[in-house]
Parts: sequence; C-alpha cells; structure tokens
Amino acid sequence: MTDPVVLALTAGEPAGIGPELCLQFAAEKRGAGVVVVASQPLLEARAKLLGLNVTLHPWQPGMAPKTGAGELSVWHVEGCASLMAGKLDAANSRYVLETLTVAAKGCLRAASTAWLLHRFIKALLTTQALNSVAIPSSCKSCVRWSGWL
Repeated sequence: MTDPVVLALTAGEPAGIGPELCLQFAAEKRGAGVVVVASQPLLEARAKLLGLNVTLHPWQPGMAPKTGAGELSVWHVEGCASLMAGKLDAANSRYVLETLTVAAKGCLRAASTAWLLHRFIKALLTTQALNSVAIPSSCKSCVRWSGWL
C-alpha cells in the first residue's frame, strides 16, 4: 500500500484572496489530502467574515488530512500580525515567509507529497488552465507530483 497523497497549500498574504480560496477549496470532498499552511485564527476569522461553514482541523506531520466536504486540515503557523482582509500590513511579511518555509521543509521531509503555492490554486480555480501556471524553478526540487495532475 502506498502512502496517501498530502499536498501542502500556503494561504499567502493575509490581506489577499488566498485565505478565501483555501476555505472555498474545502467546499467539496477531495481525493487527495490537502493541508493548508496558515494561521488557524486567520482562517477562522475569514470563514466567519464570509459566512462559510468550514470545520478546521489542526494537523501535524504523520496525521491523515481531512478530505471531507466542509473540512480542512490546517498546519498552524504563528506570527500573523493582522487578520484584516484587503489591507496590507508589512508586519505580516515574516509570517508569509514562515508559511513558505514550513511548506517547503515539510515537502523535503516528506511530510507532504507536494507544495502548492496559493497562486497555483488561484490559477486553477480562476482559469481552469494548467498550462498558464508557471512553477518557479526554485520550487521544482521540492515538488514531487506523484501523478495526481
């Protein structure tokens, strides 16, 4: 039996659309386990703001991610300075970099099968065109696609 596919998805800048996309991603059942690397309080606040009914489950390497509709596994990252949508806060820059670091290290340690930037998911949800998505060469060494695309 092979290990289940675990995809690490970063939510990006708290002021942007990434947290909303991550929450909307949980609307339907998924075949692969997706773990959102973000501040759980950020996702909770955004779900409340948008009136989305998503149950957030804390996740750590070794756990099976939730795949059911309305459920989302969250690899919590501390340091989110502002939860406000639409207003950039420079104090969030360290937090954003930390989410990328956690996702990349998780992938390199095989805690996740692939590391997906929120930009990739945004492209999938908004254009449905995989060919328009460019994966930076710096990410290719830690992304193992495992045949799910």
